[in-house]
Amino acid sequence: MLEDKDILSEVQSRAVFQRGVAYHKQGRVGELHYKETSREFWATVEGEHEYTVVVAFDKDLSIKSYLCECYAYESYPGACKHVVALMKKIQLQGDDLFRAKHATRLPEPVNRLMQDLAKMHTAEHAVAAPVVVQQATLVPTLHKLNSRIVVLTFTIGVDRLYVLKDTRKFVETLVHGGELDFGKNFTYRSASTTFDPTSQALLDMMLGQYYDERYMPASLHSPNAYFMGKQFRLDCSGLNRFLEIRNYAPQRVCA
Repeated sequence: MLEDKDILSEVQSRAVFQRGVAYHKQGRVGELHYKETSREFWATVEGEHEYTVVVAFDKDLSIKSYLCECYAYESYPGACKHVVALMKKIQLQGDDLFRAKHATRLPEPVNRLMQDLAKMHTAEHAVAAPVVVQQATLVPTLHKLNSRIVVLTFTIGVDRLYVLKDTRKFVETLVHGGELDFGKNFTYRSASTTFDPTSQALLDMMLGQYYDERYMPASLHSPNAYFMGKQFRLDCSGLNRFLEIRNYAPQRVCA
């Protein structure tokens, strides 16, 4: 009933979608509940705090509205990562609950959220144009520049692979949304490009380093600590994570 293209149409950037998918995969979404009379799903999602998240559907089972208690939901347009995580769980388990014959009796705090939802989202949900989703692959190559510096370079694409020439620009497009043209046969589009699980794990690693570089005190890193043109530098923890993703080593190689 719920497809990735439906979820992608609700987020403002590909990065939000990716983080929500990661939250779902990590088991951060609690037990799924369904209120039949209003076609509303709810669950708790574990983030910085535990949040109650609600997603409601129209009669045609399209997304009607959603609600989360987190700061990002209140401060930015579109679905937050907690809403995306709940939508992914609905995608897998929602059909069974949609067919339930009896409505779930909801706790009073959730009923209050339902009332807020009805007040805040009275406008009809606009149906987005169909999005053709493409699954791309990110292929890493490990290079040892010297005894202290290890970097990755990447190729990326669908049927044909292209050299990723600017790692920082690519990650910033993941975060902020947009498009990057790699060649005749591949354009990365934040709204419609997905990745296989291994590639997604690599992207999550790069996103983590990007946020570290942005929000760590300046004294703890240089301006280009990780992103050096087409090269992505691995510190100790990054190298261990890379080896774990690629199943190269059962144990950590540095600390």
